[in-house]
Amino acid sequence: MHTFANLMYDVYQSFGLFRKGDRRAEIRAFANFSEHQRFFGNRDCEKYTEEKRYDEIIEILDAEKVFSTDQRREIFYKYEQLYNALMAHPVFTELSRKQIQKRYTLHILPRLIALDIYKIYKAENENSFYHHIHLFLQKDYCPCREDRKKGTYSAVRQYLKEYIKGFKIPHTENLLPVLKVIESIREEYSQKTGVLDAPAIVCLEAYTSIVNKEELKTISANLEQIKKAHNSLNVLLNLERHFPVINILSKYYRVYVENGIRPRNISDVLCRFLYEPEHGDIFLHDAMINSIVNYYYERAIKPVSLNVNSEYLQSVDSVKDIVFNFNEKTIISVTGLTDIAVRLKKESDNESLKPYLDLFMVIQSISKGDTDKAYEVVKCVNPDNLPAGYLMSAFLVLYIALRIKIERKSIRNDVFSSYITKLLENQGNYTDFMLASPAYMENDSNNISTNYVTFSASKFHKTSILSDTNNITIMRTVRMYNNMVRRISSWNDIEPDGVYPESIYGLLDKVEMILGKILKIIDDEKITSSQDLALILQKKRVLTKRELNDNLIGILVNCPLLKCVQDLENLIKYLRCPGEEIRSMILSVSRKSYDLIYGALKILENEGVIQTKKTKKDRK
Repeated sequence: MHTFANLMYDVYQSFGLFRKGDRRAEIRAFANFSEHQRFFGNRDCEKYTEEKRYDEIIEILDAEKVFSTDQRREIFYKYEQLYNALMAHPVFTELSRKQIQKRYTLHILPRLIALDIYKIYKAENENSFYHHIHLFLQKDYCPCREDRKKGTYSAVRQYLKEYIKGFKIPHTENLLPVLKVIESIREEYSQKTGVLDAPAIVCLEAYTSIVNKEELKTISANLEQIKKAHNSLNVLLNLERHFPVINILSKYYRVYVENGIRPRNISDVLCRFLYEPEHGDIFLHDAMINSIVNYYYERAIKPVSLNVNSEYLQSVDSVKDIVFNFNEKTIISVTGLTDIAVRLKKESDNESLKPYLDLFMVIQSISKGDTDKAYEVVKCVNPDNLPAGYLMSAFLVLYIALRIKIERKSIRNDVFSSYITKLLENQGNYTDFMLASPAYMENDSNNISTNYVTFSASKFHKTSILSDTNNITIMRTVRMYNNMVRRISSWNDIEPDGVYPESIYGLLDKVEMILGKILKIIDDEKITSSQDLALILQKKRVLTKRELNDNLIGILVNCPLLKCVQDLENLIKYLRCPGEEIRSMILSVSRKSYDLIYGALKILENEGVIQTKKTKKDRK
């Protein structure tokens, strides 16, 4: 499963937020990345309407709302962006992917946590989740140097005992059940959130017969505070069991408390990236991510990396550009491809570097028109055995694209789900713009006046084909592949403006055919209003139920006619093969035709002729 999603499940579990009856293993094992997003991401999904998981975590971390819920969600998203960017950076080392993940985590996680405490915690709020962590990290007995690895668990025990002592609760022998739990804090024994609930009740019952009501009320309040302190520090210890970071975390945090955040250093860059609002400047956003990635690569990975010459590094970057950069249109000649191959072959004896040559040889097969050979190679590649970096995503992009090209008729819903999860984790970050279709303007007229609207924040997102992570990833994969073919194919010298045989084409044929039928009836009947068109479509049964309701794009999900029309510009942008004619696509005819057809389909939807809640699977 996606590693960042797994980390968030760990956080969710550490906070004790899983409910009784939750099938935790099943939830973690979701193959479809969209399922992980729905679990955490507050989508308008019937199954998860009342289960806003990120909000539950936010409510604990930032109950005082220093940052709004939307801002907090954006911060979580940026954590994921940062993780993906780190894992997509090419790595030339004999270390495994898990070892690379751990090295990055040990270097960056302490600073991220220290920054979050520093930005959120207010001294006047003793009920803050971070209150006791803030105090503990500054204690003399809290490990705080690189050379002092031991003592974290005993330090937590000492802190909690001192905290209890500070209440001056009488008859301390009655606190023994709570003290026993605290004394049992050990590295080898993790404790669940709420482990003090039952012992606290036992303690309170013991005091009932020996103190008055006012004293009992005070002791009860004190026990609640002790439980909060234990819960906060227990979460910190659960993290420590996975990644021993407290000694570095305390060091960073003390520096922030004493000196603040110095401008123009890595803490300042992280702070601006995570906590300052987006202003639509994608170049600044990407520059900050690249700066952070380079900083941690130099410190966490480069010391354990192989010595690789600059020519080889340049070739590795060129291969990445060929696969992923669908905005680059420069043709790469046979000579250019040969030069890349020659440089990569110089390191072909090194098992850690050879996969870059293997990837390029697949690309070269595609350039020569041998897509069957390329597909046979990528089918045999185990993504989990590839070095960390972009290789996994690159191989998966080619595998998905070639399977669509060669086995399209056998593809069924969600067949690519598990591959997409891995692809997303290792492709790095990208910024792309969704075209604002006429349907978007109708649904989001209040937002159109702004220059920059995030797709996920728009109303259009709720009904769009592109709201499904798998859909947009497959669409991007098709576009990347077709653009790659356009740049490397030998057909560039033969028919530069045609459809190349290696390309993926014909994905929009069903939509094209149906829209052609509608345009013909408009022309034949001289129709000028959506109401008249809807009436004639229904009365004359111009379209079958399957044409109205079925999934029209077999490699995607939930693509009935209405949604295809609504998302038409983006479908053309991503799925139309360069050189492919789409004569009946109504946007190429006129905006008037688009409004006419879209309006008629909306009328049919409102009358129940079109079923929009759930589309049938595409029948091949």
